[in-house]
Amino acid sequence: MASRTEFPTVPRPPVEFDSPAIAQFVKRVGDLADEVNAIETGEREMNERLFQLYALTADERLLVENDHMRRREA
Repeated sequence: MASRTEFPTVPRPPVEFDSPAIAQFVKRVGDLADEVNAIETGEREMNERLFQLYALTADERLLVENDHMRRREA
């Protein structure tokens, strides 16, 4: 099974969010993280449907998932 992308915890900025640029940046980073999580969820769901379509065994699923992870790391 594909692992979820973990984003590092970023310390709070030294200034308050009274700056529109800072607030916009923080919102956009959060929105991007949500988009990445949605894409990864969709990918996992699609993979599960394909595994069912091709009636892959547990061992075959592991082969596919391990190959996918190896390619992602390259």
